[in-house]
Amino acid sequence: QAVPRPAEATSVAAVEVTVAGPPKYLLSTTAMPHETSAAASYLEEALAAAQSVIQQGFVKPPPGLEPDAREVAAGKRVDAGAAEGSDGPLPGEDLRLLQPTLNIGLVGHVAHGKSSVCRFLSGKRTQQHSTEHKLHGATVKLGYANCRVHRCSGVCAPPECYTTSTGDRVTGDVPCRQCGGSTHVVRHVSFIDCPGHFDLVTTMLTGAAAFDAALLVVAANEEAPAKQTACHLEVLTRLGLEPDQVLLLQNKAELLFDGSGDRQGPEGQVLGASGGKGAAGRGQAALQRHAAQCRVFTRGTAADGSPLIPVSAHLGHNMDQVARWLAEVPERPAEAARSEPPRFIVIRSFDANATGSRAVDLKGGVVGGALLQGTLKPGDLVEVRPGRRVRQEPAMDGKGGGKRRRKKDSQRKVGAAAEDPGMVVEPFLARVQNVKSGNTELPSVAPGGLTGLELDLDPALTRADGLAGMVVGRPGTLPPVFHTLGLAVEWVDPVLLGHEGAAGAQAGEGDESESSSSSSEEEDGEAEVHLAGPGLRKWRSRRRKAAWSPPALEPGTAVRLHVGSSCCTGRVDKVSRSKSQAQGFAKLVVRLSSPVCAAIGSRVAVEVPEDGKVAAAAAATGRMAASGGGGSWRLAGFGTLDRGKECELTGPAAAVPEEEGAAFASSQLPGVTRRRPPKASIGEDGDGDLGEEEQWDDEALRARFTRRVVEENPDLLTRRRVKVPPLEVAKDGGARVVWTNFAAVCAAIDRPPSHLAAFLREEGGIGNVALAGDLSNAKTVQLRVFTRAFRTIRENLGHLLAKYCARYVCCRQCRSARTTLTRNDDCNMLRRTSTSMILTCRDCLACSYPKAL
Repeated sequence: QAVPRPAEATSVAAVEVTVAGPPKYLLSTTAMPHETSAAASYLEEALAAAQSVIQQGFVKPPPGLEPDAREVAAGKRVDAGAAEGSDGPLPGEDLRLLQPTLNIGLVGHVAHGKSSVCRFLSGKRTQQHSTEHKLHGATVKLGYANCRVHRCSGVCAPPECYTTSTGDRVTGDVPCRQCGGSTHVVRHVSFIDCPGHFDLVTTMLTGAAAFDAALLVVAANEEAPAKQTACHLEVLTRLGLEPDQVLLLQNKAELLFDGSGDRQGPEGQVLGASGGKGAAGRGQAALQRHAAQCRVFTRGTAADGSPLIPVSAHLGHNMDQVARWLAEVPERPAEAARSEPPRFIVIRSFDANATGSRAVDLKGGVVGGALLQGTLKPGDLVEVRPGRRVRQEPAMDGKGGGKRRRKKDSQRKVGAAAEDPGMVVEPFLARVQNVKSGNTELPSVAPGGLTGLELDLDPALTRADGLAGMVVGRPGTLPPVFHTLGLAVEWVDPVLLGHEGAAGAQAGEGDESESSSSSSEEEDGEAEVHLAGPGLRKWRSRRRKAAWSPPALEPGTAVRLHVGSSCCTGRVDKVSRSKSQAQGFAKLVVRLSSPVCAAIGSRVAVEVPEDGKVAAAAAATGRMAASGGGGSWRLAGFGTLDRGKECELTGPAAAVPEEEGAAFASSQLPGVTRRRPPKASIGEDGDGDLGEEEQWDDEALRARFTRRVVEENPDLLTRRRVKVPPLEVAKDGGARVVWTNFAAVCAAIDRPPSHLAAFLREEGGIGNVALAGDLSNAKTVQLRVFTRAFRTIRENLGHLLAKYCARYVCCRQCRSARTTLTRNDDCNMLRRTSTSMILTCRDCLACSYPKAL
């Protein structure tokens, strides 16, 4: 529209702009052959106009919403129709229906069932990235899902009166699972599913910036604590979460109820190996031992005294107790938060435009995250910090002066204030065009769960998490932008963070060498650790103060910092030499490779290289993606931002006057006193399994879980181990051996004879193998081995059979042999070949992917 068509060229059509994938756009027109030159000139003018728009970084706003630079500089709101819209979120249940009010983190070790818990509660699979699909559902990126908690409107007593449904869209009436009656929404939360791998702790720290509470998932069939369980728990503790904001889940608890060791009593009663009450008694005892381990390693942490619930995300047992906890978790002090200026942390950003769509329908960039305070609604003018970094041209003093000056500056002392060039950044000014939570459009957003803001920014700026780690708020109210940070750091014992190595070995040696008679408390604690398991001894170093060495950082060492949702690398300019550093404390001055918007007093997580020291050039690799891995880094400590050197601001946002108090951290941080929701009344005739006084009692929760397993899943208690018949081999001539009961063995492990024969052929070591007998009848088929080593063939076949069962028969999670082996492309209509197979357990539904033969 800004470039009119040439009047003399009547056949030249208007320029059509389509999205080829920001920052690439396609401009095209049509014309008759004799007017090609006029069409080319027309395209050049349109191209110049389009480039000028892209350089501004804005999508064309709706009519009447164009920002006025003079009003922006005066700090006034530009939206003429803002007063006509709603000034805040809808009250009461309408808010709970539309917008989540809390962010719940799912943390724990890899493959402990965090995503399964989220999928049961919200009905959504959080693995949406293509990389996660290639890794067969492993969590690599942060996963997001909304969940509504419903309570029965009748007389059902807790916890049976609670149920959950998806929160990404408004659904119809959700019936009560107990009585089938109507329900009402009591809480709407957002789940942040964090990966549990060691190399992805950076991703977990990014998501932890938005946590209001957390579910710490621990596998009941593994010894506690696992490495990343300890690391994630330490992060929650340093973030300031309280015990009433953390819930411990013993997931996969049904795997402890195994009837393989039972025997029949005199009256047909199933007895255990010790003469107890069978698999139910053994399973409950195993749950109690695992709970003792959890209680030991959570002492002095954010989960000290938190509820401990045995659950099964596969069967759904005790998941109503989780829904009850979600309904009663302390919520944000909404009244105080809404009175503050808005502050929105960006966890991810993306482009919502499909390739090939028309430019006139172009949508602005989308940022997703959590609103910590204040309110936002469509039409509000916001500032995005730090924004774009402005390149500075080096000063030249005549011919070659720039090179000589840079060389001279590099030879100066590291950290000298005189040679600090600083940074120049240009924050973005944008207009909120749309607010969404899941698939629901919101009239406004209040502090609470995860939401998405569509801004009138160029989508090329937000694609691929381009704005992740930035802060959005009203112009003039955001914290300053720093390029150098002064930190007060407390180093943490690597054992507490799940790291192995010299520090962990020293801690373990110290535990074994020290006497346990120092005090009665230590004696009792050591006895409990011994009962719980030897793997917990190293966690006692926290209370014994075992010897360990903090990281030896020197000027020039590269570090990686996590400030809020931002992740950036930097170089240490100065390290304090005070005596307090020997006790695990230090003061650092870190020069960042990219600017950070943070308030004084913010919490900072510090990562150091694995090898201890890295050249200063390693810090110049640029801004690290917040969702990327950290294989060469390890979490070492936590600190507080004391001071910093601010960046120079330029652009229209620099003209907005700063408000007082913006440089300091908000009081609404994790760990502040929060308000609990009022407890709903219960019908007089309701009789729940647990009363109010014992709702979180460990023994009562274990008894309830055991009762559910016995009543609803008796097949778990009668499960037996698969018995493979002894191998029977016979000579068939001088150089051949026949495995006579080969068909019986294949029937016992429920695998086709051709697959086992292919495995033996691929592994080798026993000679050539071939199927013999009636191949059309699987019950009579035999295996013929061409070998002269008759004396050792039985032992060799037994070793190979055990290897085959470990890879293609037994479940890697519960060790059950009741599994199904299928090809990875069995459900694919195109029948594409695959390099892996799917081993699915019929007991726990766990999947593994062995290599195809």
